Amino acid sequence: MECVARGFPIPSIRWFLNNKPLPYNGSVIEIASLSLQHTGVYLCVAENMAGNDTATATLSVMGE
Repeated sequence: MECVARGFPIPSIRWFLNNKPLPYNGSVIEIASLSLQHTGVYLCVAENMAGNDTATATLSVMGE
């Protein structure tokens, strides 16, 4: 998944899965071994001193 954000100063990006912080800092999340635990709502927060913006995406995993 990719979160594209533009601004000045360049925004920092944080990720959440089902409202829990993820250890990703950057615009792209790559999931190498997809499993049921990756199902949920992903939230991207782009933020700089001027403010913030968010985007969400829902990932559904049908089976392992």
